[in-house]
Amino acid sequence: MKKIIFFLMTVLLILTKLTAQSVSINNDGSTPHPSAILDIKSINKGLLIPRMTTAQRTAIATPAKGLMVFDSTTNSFWFYSNAVWAQLTTGSNGWNLTGNAGTNSATNFIGTTDNQPLRFRVNNAWAGEIHSAKENVFFGVGAGQSNTGGQGNTAIGEHSLFANTDGNFNSASGYYALAANTTGDGNTANGYQALYSTTGDRNTAYGFNALYSNTTGIANTATGWALTRNTTGNFNTANGQGALFQNTIGNDNTAMGVDALNNNTTGSDNTANGYRALFSNTTGSFN
Repeated sequence: MKKIIFFLMTVLLILTKLTAQSVSINNDGSTPHPSAILDIKSINKGLLIPRMTTAQRTAIATPAKGLMVFDSTTNSFWFYSNAVWAQLTTGSNGWNLTGNAGTNSATNFIGTTDNQPLRFRVNNAWAGEIHSAKENVFFGVGAGQSNTGGQGNTAIGEHSLFANTDGNFNSASGYYALAANTTGDGNTANGYQALYSTTGDRNTAYGFNALYSNTTGIANTATGWALTRNTTGNFNTANGQGALFQNTIGNDNTAMGVDALNNNTTGSDNTANGYRALFSNTTGSFN
């Protein structure tokens, strides 16, 4: 009886000591590091954590945060974090900062395996998104950043389509192209600040500042530094530097050539073809 009591007291003292101090498992007699609750040392053996299939891993009931296992289906380590299982990436199952070797284009890729948007950041700022559900493609700092319900949009260039919220089927290429558009549909802008201010529909602008000031004008076409000051004019066509440059609210004008109809502001239904054709016309119509 005395031996049993002595044994129990000894075990109790050992357990008390282990609870209060670090524990070391080694074969060199060294003491555990004071910062570790468990210090394992070996020069010829490793630590083997539980191994199981993916089905077995995901079947673990209410796993503790930080729980780690080796998944024999994926041949990788997994840990439980933030209510989901996360895979520990290595050079064989992740992309290295200095690149990867031995990749297979048929099976290796950067992207998602579910129907979720793929987003990009530069300096921790929005730099684009590929959204398969809404069929939007945005590349560039701020490109498409404000989009909420718009679909079928493409924006390439810094702050292109930046303010777009619900506009659909717009294409913007260039620095701040279509930057202020919010709800306009079917616009195409190619060039520095082309169609910068528009919220209109079905406008086409190619060139530096082409249709820059257009706000609600619809179905205008500008090629070159043209129709730059148009705001609400509709159905105008300008081809050439300075063509219909001053036009603001004039409608149904056609200008072909450098500075053609350059000074026209409110005139409508004019046609000018050639260098500086109808250059001085301001408010006249049906020329």
